[in-house]
Amino acid sequence: MLTKIIANSFMVSLLILFYFSANSQGIHITSGANVVSNGASSIIVNGGSFINDGTFSAGSGSVILTGPNAATIGGSGTISFYSLGINKTAGVKLLQNIAVSGNVALTSNNIDLNGFNIDLGSNGSLLGENTNSYITSSSNGFVLKTANLNNPSALNPGNIGVEFTSAENFGSTLIKRGHQQQVSTSGHSINRFFDFVPTNNSGLNTTLKFYYLDAELASINEGELKQWASADNGTIWVLLGADAQDATLNYVTKNNINILNRLTLASSINSPLPIKLLSFTGQLVNSDVLLKWITTSEINANHFDVQRSLDANSFVSIGKINATNTNARQLYSFTDDEDYSGVRYYRLRMVDKDGSFIYSNVITINKGTYLNSLQSVYPNPTHSVISIEFTSNSFMKGTLMINDVDGRTIFSKEIGVQKGLNKLQYDLGKIAQGTYLIKIQGVDNKTIKVIKY
Repeated sequence: MLTKIIANSFMVSLLILFYFSANSQGIHITSGANVVSNGASSIIVNGGSFINDGTFSAGSGSVILTGPNAATIGGSGTISFYSLGINKTAGVKLLQNIAVSGNVALTSNNIDLNGFNIDLGSNGSLLGENTNSYITSSSNGFVLKTANLNNPSALNPGNIGVEFTSAENFGSTLIKRGHQQQVSTSGHSINRFFDFVPTNNSGLNTTLKFYYLDAELASINEGELKQWASADNGTIWVLLGADAQDATLNYVTKNNINILNRLTLASSINSPLPIKLLSFTGQLVNSDVLLKWITTSEINANHFDVQRSLDANSFVSIGKINATNTNARQLYSFTDDEDYSGVRYYRLRMVDKDGSFIYSNVITINKGTYLNSLQSVYPNPTHSVISIEFTSNSFMKGTLMINDVDGRTIFSKEIGVQKGLNKLQYDLGKIAQGTYLIKIQGVDNKTIKVIKY
């Protein structure tokens, strides 16, 4: 079917410079061509694709893809539409990033991002998404939206499916909606998540309403959905929970969120995002080995097997600690008091109630020799006092350094370092909320990241 370019009842003109081609595959603006849509015009592509290898100026008009056949939107560079309408029985796939400053209106079937982005900028919006017609992705790709979130009240920027209410100012905020399921060895989320990049990302105290579609549920029972957060793009997950939810209107709400990072929805009962091990450390205390680990979001956890090895390959269990099954951060410890000398290796075998298990990282302890090592900082996140533990192989002078993420020194103090295990405390209660880096200068170049809320 030949492409049709149809003007509406308002003034419209097409200024065509160089060469423009329309054929049964749709519209192809070839290299060197310049297509200008003046006014509130409509370009209807019936049965084909929209490919831009030249220059397309959208004006304030619409490009509408219709018809029964599958179509693509692509070309040699980012394509900027004013409004884009999708009414394709077999859907549309992106072959390039696109920008839309007006509306993306979905009437029939889906847009597959296919690893590319739809950038709605500060003015664009989504219209008509429902469980039969929505944006998804067979690989990566995001729906991008930029909004000023200053004292937002039930604000759903660009209608992309996340609503904010807060008395605080976030400033200019980039919102990225992704469609990949967040998965692990024992759990999974729905097929939707959000990444947030606000100018101010502390003390937000926001109520966040997370919308979803039935088509994105990934076999999760709607009544079990809870909000989960990750500060490292999906490696470690923290269960936030839910203060309200509606399986008819398809949303889950959580109050009092102070930091925005990556959010998704998953069950806290069946196939949850699993135990997350925040740290596993060990140090010599007199002649014993003290092992410590911190977890979060323990769901259906059973126990921890503490294992030791002579060669870092063959491990034997030397102790068992039952799991607490708490949503809060939990500190565990185990002391290996066996009399030996030389190097030993330790790991944790973390076992769920169904018998499945995963291993922690392996740590090395050289019994008889203390290492210069910053071991742990806890609790983390914290509201006030943190405990800092480190070891040293000699008596020396060191400096406790606390820097912000931009490298600015917030606190610096010279300390006396003892041979063996050292422990000190510092009160973060008087500094602003945010992320800080802890370092014992002169002992260990390593830093540990701490979140103050």
